[in-house]
Amino acid sequence: MYDYNGKLILVTGASAGLGAELARAYRGAGAKLALVARRGEVLEKLAKELDDAGQDVRSFPCDLSQPEKVPELVQQVVSAFGRDIDVVVHNAAMSFYGEVELTPFEEVRKLFDLNFHAGVHLASTVLGSMKKRGSGQIVWIGSGVSYRGMPFSAAYSSSKAAARVFCEALRNELGGTGVDLIHAIPGALKTEFNASQKNYSQTHDLKTTGAPADITDMAARILEAGRRQRSFPIFGRNAWLGLHLTYWAPWLLDRLFRVK
Repeated sequence: MYDYNGKLILVTGASAGLGAELARAYRGAGAKLALVARRGEVLEKLAKELDDAGQDVRSFPCDLSQPEKVPELVQQVVSAFGRDIDVVVHNAAMSFYGEVELTPFEEVRKLFDLNFHAGVHLASTVLGSMKKRGSGQIVWIGSGVSYRGMPFSAAYSSSKAAARVFCEALRNELGGTGVDLIHAIPGALKTEFNASQKNYSQTHDLKTTGAPADITDMAARILEAGRRQRSFPIFGRNAWLGLHLTYWAPWLLDRLFRVK
C-alpha cells in the first residue's frame, strides 16, 4: 500500500474537472500539492480552498503544451517546498474533433506536446530522485481510446495510445526500483474538457460515448488504485467493453464506428 499522507504531489491540469477533484482527493489523504495548469487565477482559488495558509498547497501556472518548460517547473516546485516531488499525476490533456484533412497540423503538434511529450518529460525529470529514494509514483490519466481509435479523434486517440504504451514500457523498466507506474483509464466524464473541444468537421457533430461517471467518485477510485499500487486500472463499463471487443471482436467495433 502507498501512503499519500505528507507526500508532495504535482498534479497537472488541476484547474478544473478531474484534475481539480484529484487535487481535492489527494489533499483529503493528507498530501501536499503543487497545482499546475494554464489558468493561474483559477489555480490560486483552488489552492486557497485546499489550504488557506498557502503552505502545503501552491499553484504553479504553466502551459505544458510547451514541454520544454517542464525542467523549470519542477525546479520551481522543489524550491518552493524545499523537497523533491514524491508523486506526479499527469492529467492535463486537450482534444479536438474532425476529419484528419481538416485539422490544422499545428493543433496536432500542440496536442501531442501536452498529452504525451509533457508527461514523458515530467517522468524523465523526476525519476532520478524517485529512484534514488527508492519510492515514488507516476500516475498517468489515460483513455479508453488508447486501445481503439475513434473516428474524428485520430490525433487524441493516437496520443493516448502512445501514452499507454510508454507507461507499459516504463512500468517494466521500473521493476525493483520502488517507483510505481499507475496508468488509470477513468471512462466517460462530464467536465469542461468535453465542452472545450474544437470541432473542425464541416459535416459531423461532436459526439461522446457512454454515460458520464461522477468525477468526485472517479477521483476517489483513482486515488485508491494508486494507494493499492494497481498498475493499469480501468474504470467504466464502456472502457472495459471496448478493451475486450478490441481483442475478441474487432470487426464489431469497425461496424459500430465506421462512417457510413
